[in-house]
Amino acid sequence: TATAGLAVGGTGAANTLDDYEEGVWTPTLTASTTDPTVAAYVQQKGFYTKIGREVCAHIYLRINGGDMSGGSGDGRISGLPFPASNTGSPSFGVGGFSKNWMKSTGSFSSSRNQFKPVVAVGSVFELWQYNGTNPEYDTGWGIGQITSGDLIVSGVFTYFTDA
Repeated sequence: TATAGLAVGGTGAANTLDDYEEGVWTPTLTASTTDPTVAAYVQQKGFYTKIGREVCAHIYLRINGGDMSGGSGDGRISGLPFPASNTGSPSFGVGGFSKNWMKSTGSFSSSRNQFKPVVAVGSVFELWQYNGTNPEYDTGWGIGQITSGDLIVSGVFTYFTDA
């Protein structure tokens, strides 16, 4: 145990690893205004590794069509182990998502045909809908559109935190 951290490649603060953690988290479908009701999750699993300020959060969230209803606003995934950073230049992104398996039989707005989780500043990941060839159509994905079908989100979020 190194109470002051472990110095790697030098003795300065920038070279000191002073935080490492592993654990589990519970991803939950929520919304920006009013949360939907989820009767049952087929899968609701997450685990993470935090090294310094960087968090690698794995997710497997699966809800069958008919098992979620109500809510208002845009879809989100809550329950993160640490909030995403709000320092630096968040307008350029605070992290990213690498998908393993994603599926939805929900509906999309005009000119949009896919969805993606977006790492946003704070304690939620936003769910966006988009057109695969034109980023001008990227917008929030309404919870009513999501709850009209199945939802599967499986992959890895990597992001920075200030915690």
